[in-house]
Amino acid sequence: MEIDPLKNEAGLVNIEGEGRLHDERSIYDFIGRSPFSMIIEDNPVMNDQGNFRIQYYLNGKTQLPESLYLECRIMLKEEKKVSVVIAAVSE
Repeated sequence: MEIDPLKNEAGLVNIEGEGRLHDERSIYDFIGRSPFSMIIEDNPVMNDQGNFRIQYYLNGKTQLPESLYLECRIMLKEEKKVSVVIAAVSE
């Protein structure tokens, strides 16, 4: 995660991050929604065929989130991608 400590012109603090999948579960474990690998190995092959990116803005005064964008990708039989956007609604 990377934080820009300087507030932008709207008074928001920008936080960004990205990462890579690092999991013992196989493609078939993910498809079957297994919470853990079905095969126990001493030296498992780690699945790294996925990544994520997140960016959110915190209110500079309250430190509460104003908006968030999350994008996750994983390679199964085909690439699967999920994007989520959340924004605070002002009154």
